[in-house]
Amino acid sequence: MKKAAMLAATLFVLTSLMAHAQPPSLINYQGFLTDAEGKGLEGVKTLSFSLYHAKTGGSTVWGPQSFPNVPLVEGRFNVILGDNGITDALAKGECYLGIRVDGGAEITPRQKILSAPYAVVAKTVQGDNLHVDPNTGNVGIGKTNPAAKLDVNGSIAASGNIAASGNIKGSYMSSGFVELRWVGKTPYADFTNDGTTDYDMRLILTDDDTLAVAGGNLDVQGNVTIHGVLKFAGGTGPFCIFANSCPTGWTDKGHGGFIINPKENCPYSGGGELYSGWYWCHPRICCNE
Repeated sequence: MKKAAMLAATLFVLTSLMAHAQPPSLINYQGFLTDAEGKGLEGVKTLSFSLYHAKTGGSTVWGPQSFPNVPLVEGRFNVILGDNGITDALAKGECYLGIRVDGGAEITPRQKILSAPYAVVAKTVQGDNLHVDPNTGNVGIGKTNPAAKLDVNGSIAASGNIAASGNIKGSYMSSGFVELRWVGKTPYADFTNDGTTDYDMRLILTDDDTLAVAGGNLDVQGNVTIHGVLKFAGGTGPFCIFANSCPTGWTDKGHGGFIINPKENCPYSGGGELYSGWYWCHPRICCNE
């Protein structure tokens, strides 16, 4: 009885793998079968293929995939390998291909899979610190199971613009901060609510470390605590402040006032209680004219 032996075989990725953004998980396998005397076999055979992570022994990590009635012409044959799981098998380490002919013993030695077939893993980019989930499209940097379109475990540095059509939020900060830095320039943050490229409000950090609001109104829904001087300015003209006494060179416009609760929150001289715990806070109005 003639003994079948694998004298030569080649593996290469289908040309279509290079032509599509989403390549199929298929590998074109061409082989050459001979008898014990080295003569190419003829006729049809049933061929079965499996992948292992070991050169000998071990368990299959993909397959077997069987092809009945494969035609042999002077020993040469061609099959298309690939079904569920081949991508994962190739992605998880070094692989060896085992082949059986007509249900017989596996041909030895197993054939090591070289670089080209690993191109089918290109649609699932993976590494020690990078993972792309082909099912969800999520990208993980430092995360093996990304839970969002971009899931980063670590810091993000951007030298250009970051545009977001959704929310940017931090779910937890123990001792962190949000920093806007533009070295040599005036850093600012723009806000818009009408979908235009122009801003509705801009927060600006000026050269004298003042946080300025441009292009909109500031509506405070809670409390405001002022640890310095409250200034009022309009355009480029003079502005006024509240104070117990006016600074040198400033014009005293007389008393202003507002009510406050509790009394201790008024940093200026005050009048008496107006009603039910509310007090008259009674500063001078000083203008820089």
